[in-house]
Amino acid sequence: MAKSKENSVVVLIVAGGVGSRSGGDIPKQYQKTGKDTILNHNIRNFINHNQIDHVRVVISKDAEKLYLKDKIDSNKLDYVFGGVERKDSVRLGLESLKDISPDKILIHDAARPYISSKLISEIINEVENKNAVIPVLRIADTIKEVSGDKIEKTINRDRVVSAQTPQAFDYNLINKLHKKANKENSEANFTDDASLCEYYGEDVYFIEGEKENIKITYKNDIKQFNNNILNRKSDFMSKVRIGSGFDVHSFCEDGSQHIILGGIKIPHDRGLLGHSDADVVLHSIVDAMLGAVAEGDIGQHFPPSDDRWKNVDSSVFVKHADSIIKEKGAEIENIDVTIICEKPKISAFRNDIRKNVADMLSIDIDKVSIKATTTEKQGFLGREEAIAAQASILLVF
Repeated sequence: MAKSKENSVVVLIVAGGVGSRSGGDIPKQYQKTGKDTILNHNIRNFINHNQIDHVRVVISKDAEKLYLKDKIDSNKLDYVFGGVERKDSVRLGLESLKDISPDKILIHDAARPYISSKLISEIINEVENKNAVIPVLRIADTIKEVSGDKIEKTINRDRVVSAQTPQAFDYNLINKLHKKANKENSEANFTDDASLCEYYGEDVYFIEGEKENIKITYKNDIKQFNNNILNRKSDFMSKVRIGSGFDVHSFCEDGSQHIILGGIKIPHDRGLLGHSDADVVLHSIVDAMLGAVAEGDIGQHFPPSDDRWKNVDSSVFVKHADSIIKEKGAEIENIDVTIICEKPKISAFRNDIRKNVADMLSIDIDKVSIKATTTEKQGFLGREEAIAAQASILLVF
């Protein structure tokens, strides 16, 4: 169960529909594209995003076995049961979050698996000082109002947009409105959550959506999604960037009883010399991240001549680098780190470091590799004068 966190952002994925128009023996969100379900493609877009604190999926009770069959293992993810209609599922999902009581909530349709990290960041940033923000697309075609098979009139397309999800809201506001609508207008059909705000006179703002953020509705849409997945794989090498980083810090006689690697305290009889916390693991990762997007190195962003960074926790550097790569529309595919030292032994702390790095970057732990080696007592590392780390990172755009 997720814990309450100040200024938290939670995503509610509405996945209770049966998707009858898409065909197939099971609801469209549980149909597979490659090795994963459409729903899981959607979930990963959010749990791998560093601004998302938690994801809750609202499913039909009848589909629990389907959901659990391919369930993603993440401490940022859980599920609850929904209701008969979409509005009921959203309301129940919102009510289930009362213990977390997030600051902002993103409500997203499970049938939109194309959502990008860039759009997620944009809508979170936009809703920071607003109560309701949705992504929309401008209409390029001429729009007609019809009656039966007859054209009634042409509508000014400059005043018409199509709405997408995720739609972002102040949690307390949208939760209150759903409860109010259920009590006062239980028969009303609100086709999205923004229309509920409109009905009760709340201002709703918009940002530009993405053409790729389509809703899978028909059987051909699933085929198109499969084709897009294949096209992404075939075009993979044109959309990746690789970065590498290397860092060394000397041991010193400062009376310390530990060193810090990957944000984890490891017992040792000598400390490491450095302006910040001398975390060679995180420093090498930061340099790899910055290098992959051609944004210089850690010294340019956090010069040791600046006292602001004296003794600072290196997670500050990591989160800064992560914000840069997210702004450029990149996601971390994997990180591989090799720690080079004679002592201390790293094996007992390997998984703690992996988990801490993964949590810091809001990525799955299986995307973080931590290895250790020695120089067979050769050189300054072999003489236990210092410790080093080298990191490689793969970014996907």
